[in-house]
Amino acid sequence: SDKEVSWSVDNETIATIDELGIVTPVTSGTIVLTAIAKDGSGTSATKTIEIVKFAESIEIVGDEEITEPTQYNVVILPEYTTNKNAEWSVSDEEIAIVDENGLVTPLKNGKIVLTAKTEDTSGIETTKSIVITVSVRANSITSDVGVWDKEFDSDITEYTINVPVGTTAIYLTSSFTNATTKVNGTIAANGVRKKVALTGTETKVEILLT
Repeated sequence: SDKEVSWSVDNETIATIDELGIVTPVTSGTIVLTAIAKDGSGTSATKTIEIVKFAESIEIVGDEEITEPTQYNVVILPEYTTNKNAEWSVSDEEIAIVDENGLVTPLKNGKIVLTAKTEDTSGIETTKSIVITVSVRANSITSDVGVWDKEFDSDITEYTINVPVGTTAIYLTSSFTNATTKVNGTIAANGVRKKVALTGTETKVEILLT
């Protein structure tokens, strides 16, 4: 004869419920909803409910110009959004690539548009324009004969190599990143031996990276 019930939730910081059984979310989380019969029988029932909050906005945080692999992050609001992960993409993968965590790796000079899209069903996305300037770096210079006066360091630009008396030529091998290399004005491939003729007691060899 009496079908009315009293309602309650175990955690009102996550959600509240009124006398009609309408649940109002406050933040993300899990609550236990309880209904107790008002007829004095003490009959009750419970139900576990997950409160899910979808994203309302997303913003990419990071530099607008990069030369090296750079980590980008997102700010998804509201703070209690259930799924704060994003899907990443770039407009041109020949210029730069991005992994699933937002790490952008430059490949060559240019400009890309980085996109971050929320993983939840809100489908909200945002973009950021990034100028890519690839850094040119020398990794090593080796020779088939002789001894260098110092160990290779990319910050050191001048070296002397001492070779046995009577040596008329040496083969230099340059290793580099994101560069075109010339040895004495002639293009040299990355990691390929380049013959250099020696004259007199000292021969100047210019290795140019651009």
